[in-house]
Amino acid sequence: MPSWEIPKEAPSSTGGGFLILSADTNHLQNSLVEPIKSLGQFSLKESRDRPAQIAKYLLLDEARMTGLTFLGTSGSVLTKERMCAGILFEDKLIDVGFGVLVNLVKSGARLDSINDVYISHTHSDHIGDFTGLIWAMAMENRTKPLRIVSSASTAAALKKILGLQSTPPSFVKFEIAFVRPEDASVKWVTTIHDPENLAYRFQTERGDLVYIGDTAKSEKISEFARGCDLLILDATFLDGQESLAAVTLHSTARDAGNMAKLARARRLVLTHISPGNEGAEKRYLAEASASFDGRIVVAKDHQRLPV
Repeated sequence: MPSWEIPKEAPSSTGGGFLILSADTNHLQNSLVEPIKSLGQFSLKESRDRPAQIAKYLLLDEARMTGLTFLGTSGSVLTKERMCAGILFEDKLIDVGFGVLVNLVKSGARLDSINDVYISHTHSDHIGDFTGLIWAMAMENRTKPLRIVSSASTAAALKKILGLQSTPPSFVKFEIAFVRPEDASVKWVTTIHDPENLAYRFQTERGDLVYIGDTAKSEKISEFARGCDLLILDATFLDGQESLAAVTLHSTARDAGNMAKLARARRLVLTHISPGNEGAEKRYLAEASASFDGRIVVAKDHQRLPV
C-alpha cells in the first residue's frame, strides 16, 4: 500500500493566482478567461481595446478575494439540487463531500488556485470527493504543495483512503502536507459530534467567518463563534425532528438560530440540509428567525456570499 506520511515541514499558504467567478456573468467568453492567469498577461493593446471586460475581470477577482461560494449544501447524501458539504473561500476549500468536485469545476475555479483544504471530519458527506480532488489536481500537472488542515485522526484516515484507492505517490507530483489547525494559524474547536469534528474560525478584514461543520446544539459553539460576521451552521433538521437530531448529533434550524443569537453573530447561514427537507426553505428561515434577528440565509449550491 502506498505510504502517505506527514512531511517534517509543512509548506506555508501562499497566494494562488486569480480565480474566475463566472456563474453569475453568463460565463465570460473563453477568449478572455482561459488564457489569463494574472492581470500581467493583458497587453497594452488589450487594455485599450477591452476596458469593460478587464474591469469585469477585476471585479470578479475582488469577489473571489472577499467572498465564498457554496459548492455543496446537503447533509448525508447528495440530491438533484444539492451536493454534499463543500465551500470555496479565497484559496481554501472547506470540506469536499460527494459532488463538490463537480460543482468546483462548474464554478470556473482553477484547481491550482487552491492552496489549503480544511476538513472538518471523516463522514463521507464531508470527504467523499477528497481522492477525486487529488487525482484531478494531479491530472492538471500540479507541482505546488497542497496543505490539508484537519485533526490528527482525520489526517490518518485521509492518508489511508488515498492508499486504499490506489493513489500512488509517484502519480502525484506535488507535496501533500497534512497539518494541524494550529500549524495553519487558524482558530478551531471540537464540536459535539461523532466522529471528532473541528470547527474553524477565519479572520478577514471585514469580519470573521466561522464554519462549524457538524454539531449538536451547544453553548460551546456560541462561545467559539462570538462576535463573528458570518456563522455557517449545521441545520440539518426542522421542528418535530429533534429526536433525529439528538441521535445523529446534528442541529435543527431552531438550534442554529439560538446558537447564532448567543454568539451575537451578524449573519447566519443554514446548511447541511437534510434531503428529506428539500423545498422547506421557508420553514428553515421561520424556525431560525424565531430567536435570531440577524440576516439568515438558507444556503444553496453555487450561491455566493460576501465576507
